[in-house]
Amino acid sequence: MYFWIIIYSFPLFGWNHGATSDDTKRQFVADKWVLAVQEMHKSGIPASVTLAQCILETNWGQSDLSYLANNYFGIKCKDYWVGPTYYKVDDDKDVSGQLIKSCFRQYDSMESSFRDHSHFLLISPNYNSLFELGSQNYKGWCEGLKRCGYASDPYYDAKLIQIIETFNLSRFDAISHLSEYNILPLQDTIFSKQFILNVPSAYKLPPNYTRKIK
Repeated sequence: MYFWIIIYSFPLFGWNHGATSDDTKRQFVADKWVLAVQEMHKSGIPASVTLAQCILETNWGQSDLSYLANNYFGIKCKDYWVGPTYYKVDDDKDVSGQLIKSCFRQYDSMESSFRDHSHFLLISPNYNSLFELGSQNYKGWCEGLKRCGYASDPYYDAKLIQIIETFNLSRFDAISHLSEYNILPLQDTIFSKQFILNVPSAYKLPPNYTRKIK
């Protein structure tokens, strides 16, 4: 028996993020959702929030931090960081008010960046209250990240929420066991606005897909 699986495209994003194509955005999510779900299961941070932060902080992987330093969450060095570093101008200023280069953490892989993002939030007292919200309350998490000072952008929470809702990222928060899914390469299923894929019925895909048995 085979499933006919109809894949629909995600809608375009609400504000201008440069010339990033729809396929690039879909690919970005496809490459990272498993990592986000794995971290959710270990830490309690909603996968949707992790993905939205990753998207916003890297501008869909176009930032120099992401492709030169594997830093996908804009995490700065802080006093206790002893790993590799990467310097770039951000929002730090000297005593005269001039922008100076900020110290950011550098990682050896994307996976290391995702793990450290979870660790950073878990060990920082500022974010303790967020873990009481659970992994299904993405709005509470987004509002809390802004309130607790994760970023200086006054619209940080609204941007995260818009990303989550535009791309329906909250569907990943509902995945309780990755072992339920034979992880198919999602990038092979999203090249067009509607792509029909013949997949053996033994495979399971995330619940956002529409299935028709033929």
